[in-house]
Amino acid sequence: MIDQLVKWIWKFLDVIFYVLGLGSVVYGAFLIGKIVGYLALGGVMLLTGWFIDHLPAQS
Repeated sequence: MIDQLVKWIWKFLDVIFYVLGLGSVVYGAFLIGKIVGYLALGGVMLLTGWFIDHLPAQS
């Protein structure tokens, strides 16, 4: 039971750190410039969409 709880917490932390990390990258890109920020935001959306499509197929 504790193993399942640790796995659940680990998955939750993975998602939180993924969102915070990519959010920081996009925020930094917007500080550089508006066009760079939108390009970074588009790249993050594409990367996230790809992960959503391909990760469940592997587990």
